[in-house]
Amino acid sequence: MTLSSPRDRFRARLAAGPLLADGGMGTLMFSRGVPQGASLDELVVSRPELVSAAHREYLDAGAELIET
Repeated sequence: MTLSSPRDRFRARLAAGPLLADGGMGTLMFSRGVPQGASLDELVVSRPELVSAAHREYLDAGAELIET
C-alpha cells in the first residue's frame, strides 16, 4: 500500500511507535548568538538561514519531528 498524503504518512508513523519532541530550539538559538531578549518567533523571517541550519542539524542527528 502506498501512502499518498502527508497525513497518511504521519498517521502511519504515529502507529509505528512513540514520536518524541524536544523544546531546545530557543537554547540553541541563544548559544548561536541570538540575544536573550530577542523574539524567537521572528527569527524564521529575520534569520531563516540560522533556523534552517538548526533544523537540518536536528534531522541529521536523527530527529523525526521539528517545529518552529
